[in-house]
Amino acid sequence: MTHRIINPTIADRFINEVPRFFGGWLPTLREIFQNAFRAGATEVRVTSDATQTVLTITDNGRGCPEVEALMTIGRSDWDETRVVEAAGMGFISVLNGALIERVVARSANWRAEWKCQLKALASAKVYEAEPFFQGFSLTLTLKQQHPELADDIQRARTFYPFTVTFNGAVVNAPEIAHDVLLETPVGRVLWKQGSYTDPASYTAVWEYRDLKSEAFAHALHTAFQQQPREIRAAYDHYPQFVWFVDPACGVTPKLPDRNDLQDDAHLAAAAQIIAQACCDHVLALVKAYADTLPDVVEAKSVKGLTHYLDRNTVLSILRYHLSWSRFDVDDFRTATIQWENCEDGPGTYPSLDLEDRYDLLVRNTRAAAVRWLDAPTLGNWLALNDQTRGLRVVTNDDDVSPLNTVKIVGQKRKPGSRVANARRITWSGVDLPFYLNPRASISQDNGQPLIILVGDARQMLQTYRTYAETFRGWLLHIADEDGCLSEWCAEEFDEWSADDCLIDDTLQGDILEYGSRALQQAQQREVSARTVLEGLHAAQRKLSDINGDLKVSQEIDRLLPSLKKQIAAAIQQVQTEQQRLAALIEKQTGAEVDHAAH
Repeated sequence: MTHRIINPTIADRFINEVPRFFGGWLPTLREIFQNAFRAGATEVRVTSDATQTVLTITDNGRGCPEVEALMTIGRSDWDETRVVEAAGMGFISVLNGALIERVVARSANWRAEWKCQLKALASAKVYEAEPFFQGFSLTLTLKQQHPELADDIQRARTFYPFTVTFNGAVVNAPEIAHDVLLETPVGRVLWKQGSYTDPASYTAVWEYRDLKSEAFAHALHTAFQQQPREIRAAYDHYPQFVWFVDPACGVTPKLPDRNDLQDDAHLAAAAQIIAQACCDHVLALVKAYADTLPDVVEAKSVKGLTHYLDRNTVLSILRYHLSWSRFDVDDFRTATIQWENCEDGPGTYPSLDLEDRYDLLVRNTRAAAVRWLDAPTLGNWLALNDQTRGLRVVTNDDDVSPLNTVKIVGQKRKPGSRVANARRITWSGVDLPFYLNPRASISQDNGQPLIILVGDARQMLQTYRTYAETFRGWLLHIADEDGCLSEWCAEEFDEWSADDCLIDDTLQGDILEYGSRALQQAQQREVSARTVLEGLHAAQRKLSDINGDLKVSQEIDRLLPSLKKQIAAAIQQVQTEQQRLAALIEKQTGAEVDHAAH
């Protein structure tokens, strides 16, 4: 079978459309500066006439020996051991008939002229010229003025390492404000945290040209998503990255006008390296800061290291990446009831408010793992006794050493009682006076006490009075957990949550059940006397609130003296019963001590 060979050619239509590939005026300037850099120029001079329509750009580079190199697509004549991606199409962008009327080029021993056309690639008129011209010069006759010509030159010169002047004034390379500068295997990276006024931006500087690169933004975002959330948080808000690409990493720009990077495997790999370097930088900063901290520190005293590493980010990294523990337990002494508004009226919905917490950060070499069941007891007891100990609360009992578990010996509980008695409660060889039981319930008797206290009735009472605020808060906490504060607010817990005395009566009454019969009766009489006194005070308040006619006022005046006498008698009775109860407790205690001595 016969065959024929067809050699590749470039269609005229393609040649005609080449100038459009390079976009507007700024890309043309960029190509001119890039060619000067590739020619080894150390200086580029730009001048314009008074009308700013004739622009001359001259560099002191190696020049162009043959004008044919400018006009041949794919030919560059660059030293490809020194020039990356010498595509050989840049000069075509100058012959853009939409922007430029006439071009004059001068180099070596030739001078060329082009009259630009809209839909065709202009031919060059080439003349021999003397003397020999070292470098390269372009004179462009523009079709219109460019009011922002100086700014365009500033943007086009970007970061090239040569001197640029415009009408004699030096045009400096842009300065980049940054928070972090990193040297990575894929090039230098500058990062800055912006704000809503400085939105996120991703600039790739490839061969000294800056590209606002969507491909870089996408690749870096993807790479950061694979980094730990707590560390990458530093770069989450309005990031501004400038990456000076090292071409050796394989990342290349799109052709022909190099307005973005190629979105390929090389870019993805480079983005991974950059994201890792950024996160390693953050981790190193926090680690250095952690080395200055004591083993146990208040979490609220931990500070942000910079404006982009805020306190919460530092706390998260300490906990999840540097093996610190955060000990965070409610302080039940600060438990109060906040009355919220609801559909039943203002101030009718009670909710628990814990105003403070034990919030410590502990180096894990000093942190003891404890069960979540034991955390309220240990947290409150350690803080109340000014013992700073690091705890790490876990939910799996298998993660807790037997030495770090609260042990209760000889527990006894009377049916229906909210308080149980134990011979001994210990943790890590330390005796504890009480245990707050998270398994307890108020809404139903599940056989679990609210509080477990050590010792006889007197010891239990002393412990209760020492830690009364904590026990009241614990009762309210359990009530809130059970939903009692919301469901029963119009019944008993409406009073309980508002009156500490009623809570004390209930809990102390359960404690006294572990004492003698006489002790229980004395406590009941004291409670009854106080109840009578409170009823009389309530009656007095009601009478004071009545605004009636003269006859009603006369009746109130008649009742008030008698009521005041009853209140005085009730006060005396309460004081008497309280003294009797205290004396009985002391007497019983003395008897118990004497018995122990014998």
